[in-house]
Amino acid sequence: MPVCSQTPHCQIFGLPGDTVNDLTDISQSVSGFVLVFIEIPLLLRICPTSAKFDAFIRRFTTNYMRAAIYGVMSLIQWLSLIVARSGSSLIAAAVVLLIAAAFYALAGLKHQQFVGSKTLGGQGVAQMIV
Repeated sequence: MPVCSQTPHCQIFGLPGDTVNDLTDISQSVSGFVLVFIEIPLLLRICPTSAKFDAFIRRFTTNYMRAAIYGVMSLIQWLSLIVARSGSSLIAAAVVLLIAAAFYALAGLKHQQFVGSKTLGGQGVAQMIV
C-alpha cells in the first residue's frame, strides 16, 4: 500500500503514492508523523502521546533545532532513495525538507527569533485551552 499519499508533505505537494520500497515507506511515514507534531503544537495537547515523545517534539522550538530536524529528515529521504537505487517523485519531499532546513538555518544565522503560529497551537491557543 503506498504510504506517500498518506503523509502530510506528500499530500501537500500532490505526490503520487509511487514509493519504491519498504524503506521509503517507513521513512516517509515517520518523517510525516514527526513533521505534523512539530508544526502543529496543538496536537500535543489533544492527542494522547507519551511524555518522552512530547519532550522530543518540544526540543524543536528554535530555528537551529528545526533546521537540524528538517536536515535529518531530508538526509533520511535522500539515503532511502539512494539505497533503493531508483528515482521517484519522493525526491520532491527530500528537496522541500532540505530547503526548509536551509531557511531555518539562515534565520538562525541572522539571529531571528522563532515565532510560533497562534493559529496552529502557539501560546494563544494554549492559553485558551487551559
